Amino acid sequence: MIRGGLEGRAQTAPERLRVDADAALGQTTDAVVAREAMVQSRAQQAAPLYQQAYATPFNMTDAQRNILQAPAGRAAFAKAQRLAQNEGIPLNADALDVRGVDLVKRSLDDQIEVAKRAGRGNEARVLTQMKDRFVKDAPQAYKDALDAFSGPSQIIDALDQGQSLFSRNVPAGQIEIGRAACRGRE
Repeated sequence: MIRGGLEGRAQTAPERLRVDADAALGQTTDAVVAREAMVQSRAQQAAPLYQQAYATPFNMTDAQRNILQAPAGRAAFAKAQRLAQNEGIPLNADALDVRGVDLVKRSLDDQIEVAKRAGRGNEARVLTQMKDRFVKDAPQAYKDALDAFSGPSQIIDALDQGQSLFSRNVPAGQIEIGRAACRGRE
């Protein structure tokens, strides 16, 4: 009788453990589904702010014009023009509106990402500073839209990096250094 009771208890142990773990930690979620939900939520929350920003009157500053004259600025504007043409919207370098500022900023973001992936940290730093100066003179409504979008973006980026950790043949020593750094923040 005791042996039968122990065997029955052993058979139900995994389910009891799952229920207890869910109660303590919350239910498990599919990372892909959770990421997609975050992406959709971010877009829904930021969209009205971007539309409001795009409708805001704006006059380009001399600082922004100077940035567009730099080699990276010219490249970013050329890409922004292609994007605008593909979206069927006008883009004029002499009278850039907030939508144009956003397209140039996104093009600079792409250049920054390429530089980072290629290991060109100094170039990425210079481009980031250029982008920050370019956006600094944008209307507050645009900056608010960027903030609404970037908060969830940081979480999504962290999730993406976490998922790819073990698919990149990361040495165990590097993981241990990261764990030690995280412990130092506690």
